[in-house]
Amino acid sequence: MHELTATQELVATAVEQARLAGAGRVTDVWLEIGSLSTITEEAVRFYWPGIARGTTAADSRLHVELVPGLISCRTCGLRGAADDLPICSACGSPDVSVVQGGVCRLSAIDIEAAVVPGPWEVHAGTS
Repeated sequence: MHELTATQELVATAVEQARLAGAGRVTDVWLEIGSLSTITEEAVRFYWPGIARGTTAADSRLHVELVPGLISCRTCGLRGAADDLPICSACGSPDVSVVQGGVCRLSAIDIEAAVVPGPWEVHAGTS
């Protein structure tokens, strides 16, 4: 269920950033999903259309980069890859820090400019 909340936050962030940029709609969204994060690409792709419906991110295309996990072991000092669990592959210690791949992040959005209806009249001043 946390993936639903995370996807809601991602959609809200994309919509808010587009609003701040004066966009009419969000066309593309780029996400980075770490292999050690609790978020899966499949869940985000499942939830995205329903959450984005009715917003400026409706029908946006998702682009996902999967970021491999990288840990640093406090026990033996190894710095290396970790795919599923943040456990040191050399000594088996769970006393590690996640260096990379522990988060899901919205890295970029593409937007279309808002259409502002006209016409506008410009009156040149006379002196």
